[in-house]
Amino acid sequence: MIESVTGQVQEGYKPPDIHCSDWVLILSPAYGDKGMRGSLVVSAESIYAWASTHVNRSWNSVLAQQQALEHLVIWTKPENVIDGYVTLLDEVQRGVLQEYAGNLIKNQPYRAWCPECKHLYEQFIDATEYLGKEGNESRSTQIWKCPDGHILRLISKTYTYF
Repeated sequence: MIESVTGQVQEGYKPPDIHCSDWVLILSPAYGDKGMRGSLVVSAESIYAWASTHVNRSWNSVLAQQQALEHLVIWTKPENVIDGYVTLLDEVQRGVLQEYAGNLIKNQPYRAWCPECKHLYEQFIDATEYLGKEGNESRSTQIWKCPDGHILRLISKTYTYF
């Protein structure tokens, strides 16, 4: 246990015992992710590119998440990655990566699994709709679709500005 700057005692991060593979499952109904109908698999290379810059630009007040981010840089480093399967994330790693899924797919490559087509696509259609701003809130609906138009992710978001 480590005491944080706020004086709270926090548990440190325990890195996974497994090696990272070429592909990592980021979002999926298998994780219980809200709004996910398909699955998003991102290359370890993309995670490494994102994590190695993000770790120097941010700080997470949740100690375990900060340590998980720092470990992602080592875990996804190309010489530490092995072939052969898709890696599942632990809960803390998911807490770090989940909200940045949109950033990770910008780095390419990624794969999107459509359960209706039963096909793994190299890209999907981002049909996110901006629903406008009202007062100090703006709303959007994030919609990801496979090339055949099946919904992979459907999630409504409201942002409140102060």
